[in-house]
Amino acid sequence: MYPGGKQIISWALDYGVYIISSIGGEGNGVIVDPLGRIWLESSRYSPIICKTINLDYEILHLDYNFSKLEKIKKKYGDSVEIEVSRPEAIFMMTSYLEDKSIEDIIREFDLETREKYFERANRVRINMLRKKGIYSKIK
Repeated sequence: MYPGGKQIISWALDYGVYIISSIGGEGNGVIVDPLGRIWLESSRYSPIICKTINLDYEILHLDYNFSKLEKIKKKYGDSVEIEVSRPEAIFMMTSYLEDKSIEDIIREFDLETREKYFERANRVRINMLRKKGIYSKIK
């Protein structure tokens, strides 16, 4: 029961999750996808919104994964959906395969999840700060 506005969009994007808000009385509820796109918004004339959501998805960063996307599409075609969000350089990959989950595809193509990407990027950042003698000063 929180309209949220841009905050709902930001949470969906930051955490890579679907967010569904509902508003009692006046105001609009929304369904927002993990890329921060509003799929549906309720209104006075359409107070109930409904959408089928496939939860077999993952949010990944394009770095180190981009070169593998064409191979995935070649092998699985429309059974694996890849939606890129720019300028964030992330993508949402969704599996519509009955016998293969998104985790299976990530392992098969050795993809780096967004979480692992941020861990690696943070290690690189800390190492650079240490080399410059800055990290110990801000720690």
